[in-house]
Amino acid sequence: MAGLVVMFAPVIGPTLAGALIGALSWRAIFALFAVVAVIAIVCIAAFFVTPIECTRPAVDILSIIASALGFGCLVAGVSLISDMGFSAAVVGLLVIGVVVLAFYAYRQLHIADPLLDLRALGIAAFRTPAIMVSCSFACTLAFMYLVPQELQRGLGMSSTLVGLLMLPGGIVNAVCTLMAGRLFDRHGARVLVWIGVVMAAIGGALFFAIGVDSGVVLFLAAHIIVMVGIPFIQQSAQSAALKSLPGRMAADGSTILNTMQQVCGAIATAVATCLLGLGQTGYAAGGGTNAAQGFVDGSRYGYMFGLVLVAIVLVFSFMLKGGKEEPKLVPVRVDGGAVESLAV
Repeated sequence: MAGLVVMFAPVIGPTLAGALIGALSWRAIFALFAVVAVIAIVCIAAFFVTPIECTRPAVDILSIIASALGFGCLVAGVSLISDMGFSAAVVGLLVIGVVVLAFYAYRQLHIADPLLDLRALGIAAFRTPAIMVSCSFACTLAFMYLVPQELQRGLGMSSTLVGLLMLPGGIVNAVCTLMAGRLFDRHGARVLVWIGVVMAAIGGALFFAIGVDSGVVLFLAAHIIVMVGIPFIQQSAQSAALKSLPGRMAADGSTILNTMQQVCGAIATAVATCLLGLGQTGYAAGGGTNAAQGFVDGSRYGYMFGLVLVAIVLVFSFMLKGGKEEPKLVPVRVDGGAVESLAV
C-alpha cells in the first residue's frame, strides 16, 4: 500500500496540476500544497499512533547537517549544469556534495547510534533491488517531467487537456501497483521485473517517436504502456529488497529506499533538464527555427536517458534470485550477543 501511494502521486500530479493551472493559475498548486500540509499535520496529531515502542536513541546533529548539506549540494550542482555548465561553482557544489556524503557514510558506520544503518547496503540481496528501485523511480520522474512539457510546448496542447491525458496512465499505474504486489508472492521478483522492463522500454521508445504532428493516440499508448511497466519493476524490486533484511533493519532499509528514490529522482529530473537543453541547442545549431520542433528534439534526449535507466534495471535484474527462491540466510552475531539472520 505504501508503494501505491509513492508511485501514484507523481503520475496523478500532472493531472491535478493541469486542472489547477487551467482553472486558476500556477500559484494554486502551491496553495494546494499548503492546504494538504495543514490537513496532514492535523490528522497526524489527532490519529497517528506509534505501533512500536519508542527507543529514543541519541540524535547525531552532525549527521543531520552532513546529510542535508551533502544531498543538497549534489542535487543543486546537477541542477545547475544545464544553465552554468561545468563552471567552477557547479564543480565546487558537486565536489562538496560527494565529500560530505562520504563523510556522512563513514560516520554512520562508526557511531553507536547512526541515523541510518548503512550496513544494509552491504547485503547484496538488498543492494541490488535497491538500485533497481532507484533507477525505475528516476525513470518515472524523468518521463513525467518531460511528457507534460512536450505536449504543451511541442504539440501545442493546453495544460487542462494535458492533465486529462495523463489521467488514464495514472489509473493504470495504481491498478498495476496492486497487481504487482500480489504477483510477487506467486512468481518472485525477477520475472515481474523482466515484464516491467519490456513494457517500460516499449513505452519509452514510443515517447521517443512522438513528433509535432503526432496525435493523442500515440501519446496515450506510450504513457499507459510505461505506467504498466514501471510498477512491476518498482514494487517487485522493493518487496525483494525489504524481504532480504532482518526485522531490526527493516526500518532502516525502508528509509534508505525512500532516500535513494528521492535523491535519484531529483538528480534524474536535473539530468533530463540538461539533456532537454542540449537537444534544443543542437537543433538551433543545425539551423532549426521551429521552437516546437526544437523542444520535441530536446525531449528525445531525455527519453534516451530514461531508456538507459531501464537498461540498467535489466542488467541488475539478472542478479536477483530466480522465481520464488528465498535469499540465503546466514547467522551473524549482533549487538548484545544475539544472533540474527542476514540475507546474502
